[in-house]
Amino acid sequence: MAAISEEQDLGDTRVSIFIPLTIIAGFAIAQLYLGTSPYVMALCAFGIAAPLLPLHIYGRDLYAIIGIIFSLRYAGVALMAKTAYGQPLEQNLFQPVHSFELYALLMAIVTLVLLIARRLDRGGTLFPFPTDLASLRRLSVISLSVGFAAQLVAGANAATQTGEANAGPLVIIAGNFASFFYLGLISEVIYGVTKSNGRSFMTPLLAVATGGTLLISMALNWREFFAAGMVALAMTAFMYKAIRPYHILGGVVIAYFFLTFLSPVTLYLRVQREGMPKAQFAALALSTFERAAVDPSFLEMIKNFELSNRFANFTDEEDYDYYGDRSGALNRFSYIMLLDAISSFSQGHTPIGWPALKQTAARVAPGFLGFDKRVSLYGLGDWLSWQVGIGNPGMSSFLNFGLPMEGLATWGLIGFITYPFIFLIPVLFIAGRISTFKVRLPLSIFLFTILQHSLVEGNSDFFVGAVLRELPQYAVLIFLLYYGCFLQSSKLKPIADPAAQD
Repeated sequence: MAAISEEQDLGDTRVSIFIPLTIIAGFAIAQLYLGTSPYVMALCAFGIAAPLLPLHIYGRDLYAIIGIIFSLRYAGVALMAKTAYGQPLEQNLFQPVHSFELYALLMAIVTLVLLIARRLDRGGTLFPFPTDLASLRRLSVISLSVGFAAQLVAGANAATQTGEANAGPLVIIAGNFASFFYLGLISEVIYGVTKSNGRSFMTPLLAVATGGTLLISMALNWREFFAAGMVALAMTAFMYKAIRPYHILGGVVIAYFFLTFLSPVTLYLRVQREGMPKAQFAALALSTFERAAVDPSFLEMIKNFELSNRFANFTDEEDYDYYGDRSGALNRFSYIMLLDAISSFSQGHTPIGWPALKQTAARVAPGFLGFDKRVSLYGLGDWLSWQVGIGNPGMSSFLNFGLPMEGLATWGLIGFITYPFIFLIPVLFIAGRISTFKVRLPLSIFLFTILQHSLVEGNSDFFVGAVLRELPQYAVLIFLLYYGCFLQSSKLKPIADPAAQD
């Protein structure tokens, strides 16, 4: 393992938390004016602010960023959105005080988990890709090319019907290789930052690749690919201090486009693709996006269809409607609502216990061990929602549930407290051994990109699968890329933090 010197750690990029704390205080004052109780507001502010402490102490490392993502996804976005709606935080929650107490506890737990994971991180990398300009450009071109080709292979062989298995291991391997597109974006951003001495990160190749990300997402009906690509781009620019005010404005525009256009259209198309040939579906997808862009009434019809289809899976749509307007995007980015619903419904049910672990094992273990693989017809989140009375039994939509809420529904408060330690630490430990999360290296940001979404939304089956399959598979693929294309150049040009070249 190539060690990273302490000088290459991120101590020189420590972030003052005065500005974010001031912003939190501003929203807190507004919420108090709207009628939120001081106690609930204090719990919310603590939960949002707790992960900022590692960012201030250690700088812009990836562990701190993971904590901030947790806090934003649970209550940070909710604080901003509820204030914009003119609603107090308690509105549309069953047990707001109890839910925000759980949220504050969870953020303390997550912060502790991340500090432990950082302590276990030795600060090295198994694959010391060189980071000079020529090698960065080479890595970006190779990764973008491999990722694009793998996207075509995966898209041509993926299943077209809900519950249908993908066409063998080819789709799994191609899907992992397709993620290398993110590594290409990350490398190109670092190339742009290094070449311009920190003045900019945009390059012509990056502009083309970003446009390609959008086209692939539309043609293959994969909105997560576009979202993760933008996360990779934005996070790399942030880590290298290349974000400017106009980038933030552009990010707001992209987020609005994603939430109001790309997301509802892709969800609508998922229903239309059942059994449709790949080429025919790609043509349908592009024509649907084109029509939705020029016909507001058609786009509104798509949004209404998506909402009706989504809420049909719940026993009561109000259980999942924190804002009172059936906003799917905002509800999904406000996990305090999900925490409230699950904790409230779980109080009327005996903890699920061992059957939940059997469900996890059935999804992760090989079929030859005798597990019933029909569980793949529905998500673990669906099954858990049926047990606590939120979802309609038999209705499958692969609902989000979240690891802490799974622990709460399965074992009660003890599960809520222990599940992040049991499942989150091993994933971060293995990822940090492949490439440290303490230093802003292309490979480290790549691993963060492929994990960040599921770290918040994933259930135990994701975390077990990441340890047993996903991360080892990525390690093998990265090994092939490194030893096939970069081993000799890395011996001539040792690893370094590109920021040191500024």
